[in-house]
Amino acid sequence: MPLPALALLDQRAYAGTVDALLTGPELVHHERILDELLHHRLGRLLDEASMALVEVDTGALVGLILTAEISAHAAVLLDVAVEPMARRKGYGRFLLQWTFRALRALGYEEVRLWVTEENRTARHLYDQLGFRPAGRATLYRWERGSGQPHSGA
Repeated sequence: MPLPALALLDQRAYAGTVDALLTGPELVHHERILDELLHHRLGRLLDEASMALVEVDTGALVGLILTAEISAHAAVLLDVAVEPMARRKGYGRFLLQWTFRALRALGYEEVRLWVTEENRTARHLYDQLGFRPAGRATLYRWERGSGQPHSGA
């Protein structure tokens, strides 16, 4: 699947949400992050447990899941995205269950992920699939023009 198509799906899936702050709102931001992930520059991507999901009837890209190794026994879901117009059809659940089977076959015993508090739909699905909260985090952001970050000097 070409990088621009994956980036467009990712951008559309997270548009207008707090999740979009993790990469940025522009398509180029999604392309850059996905390029880094796909070329293993942000850790070891598990190709065997990652996939782009294409709808058979239309050939449309409807979902994406990218998984990386944390340790010999633990993996992390880096990106789970479903095209907004294709939601509520079970694609997200399918991607996650497929990935869990692949990870089990590879010998992984633990799967971690990040999800924002406002993403209630995803949190509900993760709860249904057996995930439990392990902690909380706050996303901080600095933007040029909002004052200088302290350099420590």
